[in-house]
Amino acid sequence: MKVGRWVVTTAVAAVLATGCAAPSGDAPSEELRHELDPLVSRFPGLGHPVEATWVSWDNNSGRLSAPGPSTLWIDAIVDLEPQRADELRATTSNSGLPSVRDALRPHLPPGPFLAGLDLNTALGGNPELGPGAPGPEWTATGYLETTGNRLILNGIKPA
Repeated sequence: MKVGRWVVTTAVAAVLATGCAAPSGDAPSEELRHELDPLVSRFPGLGHPVEATWVSWDNNSGRLSAPGPSTLWIDAIVDLEPQRADELRATTSNSGLPSVRDALRPHLPPGPFLAGLDLNTALGGNPELGPGAPGPEWTATGYLETTGNRLILNGIKPA
């Protein structure tokens, strides 16, 4: 009987020690990125942006990760061509307030911003296929300056 208690006690102690251990590795670096191709390939509705500042991360970043598929996120501030900004601005008259990762906050324009389902759809789908076409793997939420060419983009690709 004492051996059984020892085995149970040892097993419980091992589980507690493992479960309470500090996460391995440091928190993810929110490295600012500037390349355009990864954004345009995921969000074709951006057209041909002039420049962008963005970060990406997944649900396995930082803390202990669970095995299996990862949800991916992108937050970006994108300078659009003026014509594309005007086209997107024509899709909505709703207002919105963007939220982005800490690394991007110093780069946020002051606003105000336009937002809405039609803008989101215009950013994410294949423009040649038109409304109602099968969507891409990524979903976009956009916030466009009311008078400027900067767009704040929150993208997600569910696991």
